[in-house]
Order: sequence, then structure tokens, then C-alpha cells
Amino acid sequence: MKSETIRSGKQLNQTDRFFISGTLVLLLIFGLCPYLRAQSTGSLKFRKSPESIQEKTVELSEQETPPSTLASENQIARDMPVKKSDEKSDSTSSSKRSVGDVFQEYQQKLEELAKKCESLDMPLEAKVTRSLIYPDSSEMFTVPLLPKEESLKGLPEDASKNQRFWYSALLKLRNQYSDELYSYAERFGKKKRGYDVVACVVNTLFVNPDHAKARQFFGYKLQDGFWLDKWELRQLENGFVETPEFGWIPSGDVERYKKGERFYKNKWISKEDEAKKIIASASGWRVETEHFSILSRVSLERGVEISRFLEAYYEAWSRLFFRVIASENQWNSRLYSDADIVSKRHKVILYRNREEYLRELKKHDSNVTLSVGGYFPALRCIFVYEPDGNDEFDLLSLLAHETTHQLFEECSTSVQSRFKIDFNSRAQNANFWAIEGIAVYAETFKVNKSRTTATLGGHKGVFRIQCALESLFEDEDYVPLREYAGLSRDAFQSRRDVPLLYSQAAGLTFFFMHYDKGKYRDAFVTYLYEVYQGKDSRDSLEQATGKTFEELDQEYVAFMRSLYQPQDNPFNIPQKEQ
Repeated sequence: MKSETIRSGKQLNQTDRFFISGTLVLLLIFGLCPYLRAQSTGSLKFRKSPESIQEKTVELSEQETPPSTLASENQIARDMPVKKSDEKSDSTSSSKRSVGDVFQEYQQKLEELAKKCESLDMPLEAKVTRSLIYPDSSEMFTVPLLPKEESLKGLPEDASKNQRFWYSALLKLRNQYSDELYSYAERFGKKKRGYDVVACVVNTLFVNPDHAKARQFFGYKLQDGFWLDKWELRQLENGFVETPEFGWIPSGDVERYKKGERFYKNKWISKEDEAKKIIASASGWRVETEHFSILSRVSLERGVEISRFLEAYYEAWSRLFFRVIASENQWNSRLYSDADIVSKRHKVILYRNREEYLRELKKHDSNVTLSVGGYFPALRCIFVYEPDGNDEFDLLSLLAHETTHQLFEECSTSVQSRFKIDFNSRAQNANFWAIEGIAVYAETFKVNKSRTTATLGGHKGVFRIQCALESLFEDEDYVPLREYAGLSRDAFQSRRDVPLLYSQAAGLTFFFMHYDKGKYRDAFVTYLYEVYQGKDSRDSLEQATGKTFEELDQEYVAFMRSLYQPQDNPFNIPQKEQ
């Protein structure tokens, strides 16, 4: 669900006209930012790790590599050299050129254009140009949320000659490099490397959010200046319009809704009367979006607000974990067909308060009094409640956590087998920490106010990461990976030190996603995917990373020590004397 009203957009000022919405690139796709290398391991003793395995560049003419996910598909695409005779652009004199080369050159050209603007006393144009350069953050992903409207609006009629030259140069850069990046997707498509295709298409959309073929790959169509997917087009065809307050409602009802009227059981009543009737019943306000079906017992507006957050999270999650959603062949076919890949909606119920939540959920779980929300696999639904002044949790962070469980559970198996799986059987023998680790990591998900970008990751001010640092360096509490990865669901949840286990899951997930330029990122997600597919074993993590548990222990401790600085200590944890 998108935040903009489709049929009535606000007027754009000059800066807005210049700005390309949602163009911060996904670090997870490119893996280009350096990371602070780990220092000493401190007082905890682990045997020294060997030299890291060197990554190999894969030639375009080589045999197809084994399927993997996330960074590795993108790493392969990024490092894939291309023969000069195949190049679409004449912007380099090198005999070979990778996707990473194309992207880095594009960044350099943007910086050169920004400096030229400054030399011509055009500070606004320089600022706009630099806004398109990916922010160099080693521990956080900036995820672009595709803009609804066409991203370049053109110049005002009274633009100066220099402004027109600048705008023309910006368009040329955008079109040249996005076309070149998309050509890589087409070449990967011919080799049926669907995961690499996805990576290249996402790269293309970073450079040019209006690239027609790249947009079509993800199911969008340009209509009256707006990029709409199939679900949105069907809504418009059925006479509905999207509003920021009420979601999708019949276009003829918008003004009455704004005046406080509601259409309830075939007649118009006041907003207040509708609320009384709904609260007195067992129903709620139903909010339907492309990927979620939400029942809100709080209000229609709150349901819509939650749906917008969840759709933004789904967009980011689906770009990061595209392998979970569809097979390599399915993704590859998107180059040649607009057949739908995913059509399922995920259910969420939002209760008015904790009392309602406990009353309803006790029917399904006797331990519900220990929780503030959860995903129930057997019911295929998330249950949460609106917090009040007595509750110490953030609802959106909780929803990101539980939605991660839901999406991995409901999207990681084939349609034919989804309803035949005992979801509680996941990680019954080992590796349960990974299921909780990726969900805890998702709690850091944030959407900016303009809904152009979202962020994921970071450690400063993140409670669970700070707890992991405290446990590791102040309390010297750490469960070695060989033991920790061997914990099953029951063993994990029945231990007395569960808070420690959760904070360690947060720390380890952060490590595997961000250590040394994302060195283990792909291995971790492949491992996670195996866990959700029920194909994991006690040594799956060792097999995925190519390192022993003891070697990973040492790298993790060194990595965390590099993060643990006095200025990063919001809880005033006393430093022990060395």
C-alpha cells in the first residue's frame, strides 16, 4: 500500500522537481562499502582463525555457478567481467568491465557533475546530484522504495541555460548507465541465471527508477504519470482510489469519508456510530493491500497506517530475500513474461488493548500472558495489540519481527505444500537461533517520512545489540557457536538464559550480515533458507561459511570488540579495567 493519493498529488516545488525519489541504492545488492576490520579478541580465548577464503571472479563464459542467494547472486553479478565487444557503453577503455565497475563509474560521474555545478555557482543542483550517490555506511542497508510517480519531473520554464545543461547531463548519465546495467540482466537471462537477473534489475532501478523494462520486470505499468502494479490497476478498474487516511475506497465515497461519514452495512452513518458498532461486535475494520489482509480493532486509520508500514517492509524484504519468493527459473521467466509470482495475502489482527489480546489468544496458547504479540503458524496469522502507556514495546518494531517469521514461513515453500507442513517442526534438532536472529535483526527496520527509503541494521542505540555487547565484554557470557547452533527450538526456549540467547542471536546476525563487507552475508542467508526448508543439519553453518565454529567465534568476538566503544554505551555500562 502506498502513501500517495493516486488521483490528487500535491504541487511540487523547484527542489522537488529536481529530486529523484527513492534512489538510494541497496547496499545488500552491491556490497561495495568497506567495513572496519576486527581488532584483538580481548580476554575471551579462541584459537586463531586462518586466512579468509579469497573470492574468485567468475567469467561470463564460465559454467553456471550453484544457486545461492542474496549477496552471492549479486556478488557474482557485481564481479562478472564483460568482454569489450559486448559492452553497451563507451564510457570505459578497459577490456573487461563488471557490474560493480559500471556502478562505481556512475557514482564517480555523479560526483564530477556535482563539482561542475559548484564551479558554476549551482549549489542546489550539486546537492541534488550528490543525493543520488549511495551513502557509504558499513553497518546499515539503505533500501530504496520505488517511487509511485515518475521520478524526474522536468525543469521549470524559466530554468537557466546552465540548469538545462545540467539536467540534460543528469538524464544522459541515468539513461546510459541504467541501460548498460539492464543489458547484464538480459545476458544472465540467456544463461537462465534468474537470481543474477534480479540483482541486475534492482541495480538498474537504483540508477533509473523509471527504466521501463526494469519496472515491467517487477510488474509495474506506467499510467497517467504513475507506476502501478497489477493489483493497483485492478483496484482502479473497479472504481477504487487510494487515499492516505482510508486506504482503497470507492472513488465516489472519498468526500463523505473526509466529512466523517462511513458506509456501514449498506447505509451511511457517522464515524462515531460506526466505531461503537464495530467495537461492540467481534469484527473490526478490514484493510486489504496487495500483500496483507489486516483486521484492525483500533480504527480504520490505524489499520491503514499499519498496512503502509507492512507494505514498505514487504518491498524491502522481497528485494533482499528474493530467492525465498520464487525459484531461479521463475525469476528468469520475468524477463519474457508478466506472469504473477506471488499472489498470497498475509493476515494480521490488531487488537485495541492487551486485555482483548489476552482474551482472544488464550484460546490458542496458554502461555500468551508472557507475550506482547506473535505469529501463529498454525493459524497463519500475526496477533498484536495497540500499546498504551504501560507497555514498553514499539509496535512497528514488533510487527517487523513477527512479519519476518510470517514471510519466511509462508513464502519459503511451494504453493502445493504450504498447507501440509508442520511449521513448528522447523529447527527441531538444531539452528533455532537463526530463525529468531533474522527476526530480531528486522526490528531495526525504519521508513523515512517521505517513504522514499528504508533502513535496516546499525548497532548504535539498538537495545539487543547493546545487550549482546554487554554480555560479551562485561559479563563475559557467551555460548560458543558449536553449542549455540546445536540448540533446537525446545532447547533454546527452555533455557534459563533465554534473554542472553536472544541478544546473542541479534549480535551474531548483525555479524553475519555486515562483517568484512558482508563476507558471510550470502552464506548466512543460504543457511537460513536451509533451516526454513527443513534441509539443515548441525553443521550447516560451518558448511555454508567454510569456517569452523571456533574460527567464527574468534571473528565474531573481534568484530564486536571493534563496535564496543564508550560513546556507543547508552546504558552507562562500566568498562572493566584491563
